[in-house]
Amino acid sequence: MIKLGHIIVQSNWDSGTHVSFVCGIASPNNPYTLRSLDRVLGNAEIEAIEKIIAQKVYDLMEARMK
Repeated sequence: MIKLGHIIVQSNWDSGTHVSFVCGIASPNNPYTLRSLDRVLGNAEIEAIEKIIAQKVYDLMEARMK
């Protein structure tokens, strides 16, 4: 788990088939309780985050293939 300010990102591994990432806002009362990003970000901003993640994964895989 990575915490940057009030933002938490955590990876979840599923038996070697895929890795999913959960990203949310830490609750002020309990830093391990996540609130959804859509409370503060719009659809376009969330889609922009998805594109950033996809590009980074692509770049890392390309670098590994070289």
